[in-house]
Amino acid sequence: MRIHLAILIILLNLSARPAIGSDDVFWGKVRSVERESGEVVLQVADPDDENADRPKEVTVKIPPDRLPAYVVTGRMVQVWGTYMKDKAVIQARHIRNRGWKHDPTGVRKRLDKRRKKTKFRRPPRHHRGH
Repeated sequence: MRIHLAILIILLNLSARPAIGSDDVFWGKVRSVERESGEVVLQVADPDDENADRPKEVTVKIPPDRLPAYVVTGRMVQVWGTYMKDKAVIQARHIRNRGWKHDPTGVRKRLDKRRKKTKFRRPPRHHRGH
């Protein structure tokens, strides 16, 4: 009985702490890119009510060697990083394409190709549970 109580206390203690290394996530449109300095100005897309304290534009800082080539003006991207309210700056850890068009492994392409080849046939009526 004591071991269960100890495990329960440990679990409650761990769940009450904020996640270490948790990132803020921003979606937005790239307004400008400075590749030499690793700075991107991002227009934040649709800030919702719970994040009303976020500005409409933020500066994203990332090491220049980690700035992807697809980050260009007008592109929609996702940015993970630490948001500093006082400066309206995000120290980014990752920048990724937004949406399903990014398929580095090719799995989505193969699944979609297979889906288009296979014609869906409805099972006979007696198999549908009637």
